[in-house]
Amino acid sequence: MSTTQSDFKQLLLLAAPLLVGQLAIIGLSITDIVLSGHVSRNDLAGVMLGATLFDLPMMFVLGIFIASSSLAGRLHGRGDREGVNRHFQNSLWLALPIGFLAALAVVLMRLYVLPQLDAATPVKAVTSAYLVPMAGSALLLPLVMALRTTLDATGHPRIAMAFNLGGFFANIPLDYLFINGISISAATINALLNTELTHSFVLLAPLGGAGCGWATLLVIALIILGELVYIHRADHLDFLHIHRRLRRPDWRDIGKIFTLGAPMGGAILAEAGFFHVIPLMVAQLGTLALAAHAVAMSFDMTMFMVPLALAQALTIKTAHLLGAEKTLSARQLALNGIKLGLLIGLLQAVFVFFIRARVSQLYTADLAVAGVATSLLLIAAGIRIFDALHIVGTGIMRGYGDTSATLIISVAAFWLLGAPLAWWAASGNHWFTVSAIESVWLAILTAVICASAMSLTRVSRLIAPDPPKSAPG
Repeated sequence: MSTTQSDFKQLLLLAAPLLVGQLAIIGLSITDIVLSGHVSRNDLAGVMLGATLFDLPMMFVLGIFIASSSLAGRLHGRGDREGVNRHFQNSLWLALPIGFLAALAVVLMRLYVLPQLDAATPVKAVTSAYLVPMAGSALLLPLVMALRTTLDATGHPRIAMAFNLGGFFANIPLDYLFINGISISAATINALLNTELTHSFVLLAPLGGAGCGWATLLVIALIILGELVYIHRADHLDFLHIHRRLRRPDWRDIGKIFTLGAPMGGAILAEAGFFHVIPLMVAQLGTLALAAHAVAMSFDMTMFMVPLALAQALTIKTAHLLGAEKTLSARQLALNGIKLGLLIGLLQAVFVFFIRARVSQLYTADLAVAGVATSLLLIAAGIRIFDALHIVGTGIMRGYGDTSATLIISVAAFWLLGAPLAWWAASGNHWFTVSAIESVWLAILTAVICASAMSLTRVSRLIAPDPPKSAPG
């Protein structure tokens, strides 16, 4: 087996459980939206709006702990089990203040941002109630991320995947129970206890769409508890045990994790913020354009999960090799990772091209919306190629500890170039002979092409024989 084939195999074997774990977490939101949609249109809209307001601050948090996997990976690569334990505990210590700030951000979203949004009063009421337990989820999610990134970086991604899948399946009945409530009819009580009650006994009042937030909070708490118990009962994870040696926080190491992760968090927030702003621009083009955009973007974001998993695998594997001081192998892995990313992007582009009409029809029965969405998915096919290269490039940069460049690239490509172009297109300045909404998507494509070019340029410098000094790690 050639080096390229061996690298492909290793990356795909690691990326597979990472992908499944990510889809399981995304599935929590999908379940919330689907089940709340069966309650009422207001519940559906309220949960979707609440999820959007929750996601924005969590993007920054996600970046901090994704980047920290590079540090854990290097320690694991050099066989420093004591260092991995120290990093793991410091990640958990860091998760506490980060969780507090994330929860505060969600509270501020609920109190100050939500009232300013142009949404119906019943929708805002559902969103407000949904964000109350989600503030608790924001408090706990950094702990989930600290646990997951450490397990992934030390070669145990299937553990986090298993618990995420368990959380996904547990969320379905919990959503149903919190949405609809639990009550025992008077007839049932009378039959069991030989009484003569006339009223039902309510164990849990129905909460509607807002109940999804409480289900999510419970699921996240169960994932944390389950992973901690598993880690401390598994002999092969004894190097991660906390109860045998609970360390005080090492603020220097915690600062190193934050310094490396903050730019990555900013990069993810910048890119996610760009895609969250696009619908606001598209809204002025009318309901047809907005609905078509939602269809195409929803499918494209699902496809995005595949190169993202590959990028995370590249971060971990590159960090392992650099930690073991195998710089030439790390360089070869990076090059093969780019090849694999390009191959995945091309396959996704072909896939989207041939099934774009069928995808649109699956999302909506409105022929007009489906027709416009089909044209947008044609542009999305091109986005898939360059987005895969961009995401893979950022994964390599994280592995090398160069997260500052990812922030610069995201701000430059998506805000200095993409956002102005999209605003210009949404204002009625069409590109060539295409419609306004297609012009907006061409602006997105332009931003992604720019991001991929800058990412690959930076990677080429990092993996050069005499690379620039990388970030601490």
